[in-house]
Amino acid sequence: MFAEVGEVFVGGDLAAARAAYERLLAPFGLAGGDGGSLELWQLDSTDVPEALARYVRCVFETTPTAHRVQAVHQVFRDLAGVRALSLAEVSTTRVDPLPDLGAFVPGWIDALVAENDVLLLRDRVRLLVEAANLRGGVDALADVAGRPGPHQGGVGLAWIDSLTERGRLVEARAAAELTLDLPGADGAHRARAGDRLADLHARAGDTGEAVAARRRAWSLQPTRARLLALAGTSGDAGVLLETLAAEADALVPAGRAGRDRLGCELLLLAGRLDEAVAALTGSPPLGWHRADHPGQVVLPFLWAAAMGTAPPAGSGHLGRLYAEIDVDPDALPQFEGWSGWDGMPGVTPDPGRLPSTGPSAGPSATGPLLTGLLADAIGRLSPDPGTREQWLVIAGGVADARIDAIVSGKHRGAYARAASLAYAHAEAVAGVGRTAHARDYLAAVRARFPRHTAFRGEFDAAATTSTLRGKGR
Repeated sequence: MFAEVGEVFVGGDLAAARAAYERLLAPFGLAGGDGGSLELWQLDSTDVPEALARYVRCVFETTPTAHRVQAVHQVFRDLAGVRALSLAEVSTTRVDPLPDLGAFVPGWIDALVAENDVLLLRDRVRLLVEAANLRGGVDALADVAGRPGPHQGGVGLAWIDSLTERGRLVEARAAAELTLDLPGADGAHRARAGDRLADLHARAGDTGEAVAARRRAWSLQPTRARLLALAGTSGDAGVLLETLAAEADALVPAGRAGRDRLGCELLLLAGRLDEAVAALTGSPPLGWHRADHPGQVVLPFLWAAAMGTAPPAGSGHLGRLYAEIDVDPDALPQFEGWSGWDGMPGVTPDPGRLPSTGPSAGPSATGPLLTGLLADAIGRLSPDPGTREQWLVIAGGVADARIDAIVSGKHRGAYARAASLAYAHAEAVAGVGRTAHARDYLAAVRARFPRHTAFRGEFDAAATTSTLRGKGR
């Protein structure tokens, strides 16, 4: 039936097509209908997005100009959560573009700015940016960004990007500064404005201002990407250690105290290993998959610090665990709702297959790796032999507590991970010249779980990829 109505639409009788679409869409709770048991996804032989766009086109062209904005806005509200359309999609349903857009767009912008209860914010921003570009481009974007409301942050970012794409970099910097202070912009949008401002200052060669913008973006919404960008820009400006120290000092006033993974990454870069170790030993032995748990960063760093050097990526379990530091936990799906889950069963995250972060979500992905920065931080440490030994003891205690929690709690999906921890610690012990002690440690771990045959199987399998090349029996 939708195909038949489509033929009426293509034939140009939009009033008849509108009436027919409304009859067809009413059972789905659209076009003024009360809804029923039908869902649009059941229309497997119908191009639903095209049908909806054609219906909107019918409403647009058959509604008197004085009431057109209100009618089209209501249709978009009805479609919220069903299909996010745009004026461009509606326009392309026919050969001729939408008529009288010049008269329509100003009122359309007013309606979208006033909207606050049905359309999702991201859809409103998308529609506002589209409308502003139709109305006057960059100048219209500036006007819409200046109008109070929660849309300001998203439109402000589009304004910055539009100026940047046109090569108007001085104006783009000014727009970024303004967006950072827009009252309707939330922390996430303001942080992204800071990212853009830092990039623009760097392009202009103003490294001092670029560092200041990076620090502001980090303070508004700390992320791994922003920490790396902050380090990279500060390094270029020759103020890396000063910046890291200042931001580490700011952790306590910010209420984070370095207890989460991201805070610990900053502490390690700043050379404050004792504070990061305190966070590690004060954290639970399970739940290391959570983005806020410091274990997957601090423990490999502690082993490397005890040895005095970062292990190569391909060197056994320790090298693999150290390399996995570069996996950003915020880029991974969250599984907290899975009862008893403690890591992907038997699966090691592959950094090469992780979703990338687009430029709109944060600073550029190009720049230093965290493992490289941490290796530099290890090089700046100057511990005595007693301190190195203490770090090894602490690392062993943390590894053993996690192994015991996994195996005793029968988290079978994490047995391979537990075995890897044991071998990583043994490799670190061997790395300081105590190979015999390392093998004794492995034998003791295996002997602790005589009835856990599944774990012992994973433990023996782990031996085949260890630099020790032994099962530790």
